[in-house]
Amino acid sequence: MLSLVDWIGAWITIIAVVLLTVSLLAYKKIKAKKILIASVVFVLFFFKGILLTGAIFCDGIKPMAPLFNLIDIVILLLLFFAITR
Repeated sequence: MLSLVDWIGAWITIIAVVLLTVSLLAYKKIKAKKILIASVVFVLFFFKGILLTGAIFCDGIKPMAPLFNLIDIVILLLLFFAITR
């Protein structure tokens, strides 16, 4: 049976895909750089969700923790640049 962490990882992936689609449609219409940066953030969340799901079904999450932390740092920096520009 899947744990709460597994379900959260799955929902992160699903929500990231939905938000990525919305942000790409908004970028196509508005052409704002902030929206493009937000799209990259959603791609990273999607990538992280895929990695979380793969790690759960393979060897586990512990060995991938540094990669997840790096992705989180990049996400935070991109959000900062999207807000301040």
